[in-house]
Amino acid sequence: MSKNQISILFTLSCLGSQVTMAEVVDTDLLSGVKTAYFQRDYQTLAHLLKTPGLSPLQQDIWQAALAVARQDDIQQEQLHTLTKRYSDSAEAHYQAGRLWYEVKENSSFINKLGYIDLHVQHMLRANELAPNTPKYMLEAAKALAWENLWGWDEEAAQQLVVQLATLDQQYHLVAAMDFAQNTQDSRTGKQLITQVKTEFADNLRLMERAAQLQLTYDQKAPAQQSFYQSCMLTPYDVTLLPKWRDACQWSAHLSLQGYGEKAQGMAAISRLLNEDKVYDEDYVQSLLLQGELAEAMAQPALARQSYQRALAITKDKACQKQIRRALKALSR
Repeated sequence: MSKNQISILFTLSCLGSQVTMAEVVDTDLLSGVKTAYFQRDYQTLAHLLKTPGLSPLQQDIWQAALAVARQDDIQQEQLHTLTKRYSDSAEAHYQAGRLWYEVKENSSFINKLGYIDLHVQHMLRANELAPNTPKYMLEAAKALAWENLWGWDEEAAQQLVVQLATLDQQYHLVAAMDFAQNTQDSRTGKQLITQVKTEFADNLRLMERAAQLQLTYDQKAPAQQSFYQSCMLTPYDVTLLPKWRDACQWSAHLSLQGYGEKAQGMAAISRLLNEDKVYDEDYVQSLLLQGELAEAMAQPALARQSYQRALAITKDKACQKQIRRALKALSR
């Protein structure tokens, strides 16, 4: 048993807790599991999940997350099993809702609505089971926006946004921006963007959400700047790594389209490539974006280097063909 487990057990016994041994988690192991997952290091994640120390709930959550990340044939079965086995667990429903959305992202159009339905059901259930929990409230408020499936309950969503103001300012502002977007209240949305950029310029979660809202309002140059600022921040939580990567890529993509400064876009995508240590197809896409931006900035040597690195990594034949065309064009 690790020192963390011993410490937790001692604390719980002193408090007279009824928590069982099966629920005790090795916090170092759990931290490593989350880090591997959000860094897309699925080989390490699979190895860590073979190590004893997680509670049954956490073990099942992250096994399901790994299955979804790898798009395994059993991914849907594991998600259904997760919420049946832990039907009264808010965290199980929250994670299942999050993962059903990932399944939706990787599915064909004809199946997407059914997966959104499952995403909504589980997010709302998580909030029912553990009300006044900010992350569940935020997702429940978002879920209420899927009007085609559940009916847009504006009053219920607004109530959650208001309640969040007294619980957690960060989640409140994200929920408020979501609500402004869903109700097409551009006046309030723009006020929230200004507030975030003025008062929370060092908050990655808020800055990235404000940048996304700027895109909604077709403010592409300001959005590029906000994404750049977000990319230059250091994620303070591993769960924010996907948002940070998106910010870096959006900054580069928008600058390539002529919005904002190309130098900022290049700095953003280069920072992402330097920090990202998993050389997968996502990494390849970042390399291709760097290559295109380098071409636009008249930096053929960097463009060639980026394309060659991408060619050495990718296993996708269509992508290989695209890269060879780009390299051939550079040689003319």
